[in-house]
Amino acid sequence: MATTGEVGNGTAPDALAARALAAFDTYAECTGAARERALAALAATDPPLHAELVRWLAADARVGVLERPGAAVAALHAAPADPAPAGTADRRLGQRLGAWRIEAVIGRGGMGTVYRAQRADGAYRQTVAIKCVRGGFGGPALAEALRNERQALAGLRHPGIAALLDGGLDEDGDPWFAMPIVEGRPIDAWCAEQALGLRARVALFARACEGVAHAHGSGRVHGDIKPSNLLVEAGRPLLLDFGLSVLATADPSPPRIAATPGYAAPEVLAGAALSVAADIHALGVVLYRLLCDRWPAGVEPTVFPALHAGPSSPQPPSRLAGRRNGGRGLPRARLLRGDLDAIALRCVAADPARRYGSVAALLDDLNHWLASRPLPSRGRAPGYRARLFLRRHPAPVVAALLALALGAATAAYRSQTVQAARTVQDLAGLYEASLAALADAGSPLDEPERRLLRPDVAAAARAAGLPALARHHMAAGDYRRAAILLAAAPADRLLDPRQRAGLDAARAHLLNARSAHAAAGRIAEAGLAHLGPQAADAPARIGLQAELARAWWGRGEPARAEAVLREAFVAAEGLAAHDPAPMTELLVLRGQRRLQTWQYAAAEHDLLDALGRVAAGDRRLADAVHAERVRAALAREAPAEAQQQAQALLAARRAGLGETHLRTGWAWIALAQAQYAQARLDEAQQSVRRGEAIVRAAQPGDTPALADALGTAALIEALDGDLARGVAQARQALAITRAVHGPSHERTLEAMLALGSLLAWQASLAGADPAALAPAVDLHRLGLHESERQGLPVALHRLFLLRAQAAWRDPADTETEVRPLIAELSRLRGATSDRALQARMLLAGVLIRQRREDEAAALLRSLADDAQARLPSLVAGVSLASALEALGDIDHTAGHVQRAGAHWRQAREVASGLVGTHNPVVQRLAAKLGSLETPVPAAGPGRA
Repeated sequence: MATTGEVGNGTAPDALAARALAAFDTYAECTGAARERALAALAATDPPLHAELVRWLAADARVGVLERPGAAVAALHAAPADPAPAGTADRRLGQRLGAWRIEAVIGRGGMGTVYRAQRADGAYRQTVAIKCVRGGFGGPALAEALRNERQALAGLRHPGIAALLDGGLDEDGDPWFAMPIVEGRPIDAWCAEQALGLRARVALFARACEGVAHAHGSGRVHGDIKPSNLLVEAGRPLLLDFGLSVLATADPSPPRIAATPGYAAPEVLAGAALSVAADIHALGVVLYRLLCDRWPAGVEPTVFPALHAGPSSPQPPSRLAGRRNGGRGLPRARLLRGDLDAIALRCVAADPARRYGSVAALLDDLNHWLASRPLPSRGRAPGYRARLFLRRHPAPVVAALLALALGAATAAYRSQTVQAARTVQDLAGLYEASLAALADAGSPLDEPERRLLRPDVAAAARAAGLPALARHHMAAGDYRRAAILLAAAPADRLLDPRQRAGLDAARAHLLNARSAHAAAGRIAEAGLAHLGPQAADAPARIGLQAELARAWWGRGEPARAEAVLREAFVAAEGLAAHDPAPMTELLVLRGQRRLQTWQYAAAEHDLLDALGRVAAGDRRLADAVHAERVRAALAREAPAEAQQQAQALLAARRAGLGETHLRTGWAWIALAQAQYAQARLDEAQQSVRRGEAIVRAAQPGDTPALADALGTAALIEALDGDLARGVAQARQALAITRAVHGPSHERTLEAMLALGSLLAWQASLAGADPAALAPAVDLHRLGLHESERQGLPVALHRLFLLRAQAAWRDPADTETEVRPLIAELSRLRGATSDRALQARMLLAGVLIRQRREDEAAALLRSLADDAQARLPSLVAGVSLASALEALGDIDHTAGHVQRAGAHWRQAREVASGLVGTHNPVVQRLAAKLGSLETPVPAAGPGRA
C-alpha cells in the first residue's frame, strides 16, 4: 500500500506533483457532479494522486478576490492564513476605517480579508471593497508593494483602470485601501460565456490594452497582468491591481516581489526587474489564449520550476486552434493565419528585444487588423494587401460568388441528372453563408436579390436563395420585402420535397410573425404531408413543426402546440451530435413561450441550454440567444442583470458589426430599456436616441426596431414630465407594431398595455372623467380578451384595467377583484415584484376611499418597506413615493400636519431622485408641501 513517501505510479514527491500538474486542468474545468464522479473514480484507482488533486482543487477554490499582487507577496513570505474560527464574528464588522463602515466579508486569503463597506461620513452613498492586510506581514517588500499600489492607482485615471478611492493605516498600523466593487468576469471566461467570435475577442482585448498603454504612458508598469486582473464588467474590460507596479525606468534595482506562472516573462522568472516588455509578454499570453484556448509552448503555468523542460518556441496559434468561435463554420485556424499569428508570437517572444516596443505599437497593429488593413509591423508579402482589400469589400466578392453559384445551379437543374438536386441543395448553405457575410458587413442585399429574380434563373436555384434572403429580411423586421421574395419563389415547380419544405417553413414563419396563425398552420401541415420518414428529411420537418407549434399557440391551442413541439425535440436530439442548430432554435422557441407564460426559471434554463449548444457554432444564432436573454431578464424584473447583458450584447455587436448596423441600434434600445427599469432616465434617453438614429438610418420606414425605440422613448418622456409627447410616441409605436405584426402578436399586446397605462395616467391627472378613461379601458379590455384567447397570463391586463377603472367604480367591487389578483401576482411573480407592489398600492387606495385608514396605513407601511428593499428599481421607487404620499394624505386628513409634511417631503425626495422635478407627481407633492403653514425647503435640482 502506498504511503506518504511511496506513490504507486512514481514514488518521488516531485513525480506526484508532476502528475497532479498534468491532470489539474482537466479536473479544474469540471464542475459539480461531473467533478465528483471523476474524483471518485480516481480515488479508487490512484489514491495518492486523488489526495494531491483534492488539495490543489481546494487551494484553487480559495483563490478569489485576494488573488492580487499582495496575495502573491504573502504566498512567498507568509505563514498560512489565520481566518476567524467558524461562528466567530469578525471584529471589524460594524467598525469604521476612515470614512467607511465595514458591512460584510467578501473573501479571505493568506494576506488578509476583503470587506464590503459603505461610506459613513454622510457625504454621499457609495459601496466599496476594502482590502485589509493581516498583521504579521510587515516586511519591507510587502510594505513597498502596497505603497506602490496606493500611489500608482491614485495617479491613474482611465475608464479601463479600476481607480483607487481611499487608503490608510488601521489602529494596528496595518494598511488598507478602498476600491470599487467590480462585478466582472475574467476576460477569458467572459469571452467563452458570451460565445464571442474571433473579431469581438480581438476588439475586447484591444480595449484592455488601452488601459495598459495609459498606465505605461504615466510611467507605471503593472507586473501581474492575467485574466483575473482583466475583468469584463458590462462589456467593458477593467484593469485591476497595480500592487507590484514600479516606476518604468531603466533602473533594475526594484526587486521582483511576485509573478504569476504562465504569464510572467522569462526574464522576470530569472530575476530581472519588471518592465514594459514584461507587461507586453503577459498581454501576449492573454491574447494567445483568447485566440486558440491554449498556452504558448514554454510558458505553461507551474508552481514547480524544476519541472520546466527548458525554453521552447511557441507555435503559431493557428496550428493549435479548432473550429470554435470562428464564425459561420470557418475553421478558426484560417482566420488566425497571418496577421494574428504574427501579433501573438511577437508578444510572447522569449527575447524582450523581439517584442513590441510599446503597448501603443501592439494596439496599432490590433486596430489595423480590426479594420482589415495592412499591419504597420509586417512586410509587403505578395498578395497581402490584395487579400485585405477583398476582406474590406465583401459585397462585390460575394455578389460574384452568387453569380457563379446561380449559373452552376441553373445548369445542373436543366441537366435533369441525379446530381442536380444535390447541387442545388448544397447551394442553400452557400447562400446562407454569403448572405450572412453581406448582412454582417452592413452591405445591401439588392444585388443578390436582382440576380435571383432574373427570369433565366432556374426555379430550384430561386428556391435555394429566396428563402435565405427572406429570412434575413424577417430577422431585420422587413416583412414587406420578405413577402415579396417568398411570393417570387415558384413552389409549384420544385422537385425536391426538402426544398419545398424549406420554402413552406419560411412562408409559415412570415405568417406567424404577422398574426396570420391559421394560414401559417395550413402551410406548415401541407409541407409536413409532403415529407417522408427519412432521416435526411428531419431538419426540414423540425422547421415546419416549429412553425406549426407557433401557429397553434397563436390560435389558442397550447396543448396541440406542446404535442408538436415534443415531436420536434425528439427529432432534434437525434441530430444534435452533428448539427446542433435545430435543437438550439427549438430551445429558443420554447424559452420565448415560457417567458410569455411567466415560467421564468424554465425559460432561463432553455436559453442557457441554447447558448451552451451554440457556443461552438453559429455567431448569428448566439447573438440571437443573447438578445433573448436581455428580454428575459427584463421580464423577470432583474434590471441590473438586464443592463449587464445588454451592455455585453452592445459591445459584441459594435465590435463585430460596427457602429451603424441595424442590430447595433437595436442593442442600444435594449440597453435603454434596462436603464429605464433602474430609473437611470438620463442614460436611458441618450441610449434610446442613439439607437433610434441608427435604426432610422439603417432601415427607413416603419419597422419593429423603430416601434421598440418609440415605445421606450414614450415611457421616458412621460416620466420626465412631457406626458403628452409620451402618449403620442406610444400611439405611434402601437400603430407600427399593429401594422407589422398584426393585432394579436405578443409585441402588439405589450404596446397596447404601455399606451393604455399612459392614457389612464393622463386622464387621472385631468380629473378621472370616465369618458376620458374610455380609450385606456378599451385597450386593456382588448388585451385581456386576446391574452385569454391565446392561453397567456391575464393578471397584468386585469391589474391595469382595474387601475384605469378604480376612480369611478364602486371601491368594494374593486377590492373584491384586487385581493385575489394580489395573491395571484405574488404567487407567479413574487410578493415584492413590481406588479404585486402596484396591486397592493391599488388596494391601499381602495381602502382609503372606504374610510378604512388604519388598514390602509398598515398596508402602506409594509409596502414602503418592501419597495425600499428593491431600490433602485423604477417601479419600486415609484411605489415607495406613492406609499409615502398616501401616508401623508392620511395624516393630513387626521390633522397630523407635521407628520403629513414629513411623509410628503420623503415622497418628494424619492420621486425627484428617480424622475426629476418636472414629473407631475413631484409637482403635486411640491404643491401639497406649499399648502402647509410650516415653511419647507425647496426641492433639490435634477435627479439623484
